[in-house]
Amino acid sequence: MLRCTIDELRERFAQSAAASGAQHGDTSNSISIITLNERQLTLSAHVDVSGLRPGGVVSGPTIMAIVDSAGWLLTIAHNGTEYDAVTTDLSVQFLRPCQPGELKVTATALRIGRRCIIGVGLGGSEQETAVNSVITFAPVKRI
Repeated sequence: MLRCTIDELRERFAQSAAASGAQHGDTSNSISIITLNERQLTLSAHVDVSGLRPGGVVSGPTIMAIVDSAGWLLTIAHNGTEYDAVTTDLSVQFLRPCQPGELKVTATALRIGRRCIIGVGLGGSEQETAVNSVITFAPVKRI
């Protein structure tokens, strides 16, 4: 059961980015939540030249930040905005190079409970899935 609306989730994400002192090259300002339902969250992430490796492909750390953000958002949606979530496990499979521009990210709740397990797929608007990830989060009460 979702414990917040998409607008509350957007506000919580903006607060989290501001509190962390988002820096140049951080992906938080380029992420837009598109849809949210009981099992899935879809977002769009724009990657510009600050997130690229030589050869013009999106860097691994940039991709990991985006998939972690998607999983975090879905975890918060299920636990409520009064919670935070810490990543306890992150597994990423890089299937093919990811090109810069708009990336479509789909996070799917695989298990919601004391630990939340989220599957995340990432790909460009014109490309197949470039990254598959499974992330485990531990929800914690915000202080």
